[in-house]
Amino acid sequence: MEDKMRKGNDPIIKQVKQYMKKKGLTQEDFAREINCSAATVNRWLRGKFIPGRSYRYILKLKKIV
Repeated sequence: MEDKMRKGNDPIIKQVKQYMKKKGLTQEDFAREINCSAATVNRWLRGKFIPGRSYRYILKLKKIV
């Protein structure tokens, strides 16, 4: 349980949510933008998983984090 709480509170997730809101993107739109599945984005936003190294790199390139 504690591990899930940490994942959901990851600063990257907060930044992704802010970016999506600012740009008016749905989970599907955002997933297409970073070339991953909408299910993956959904898991991030629900705190089930955090972006792995390769996605963190992509997010940095897009200046999201």
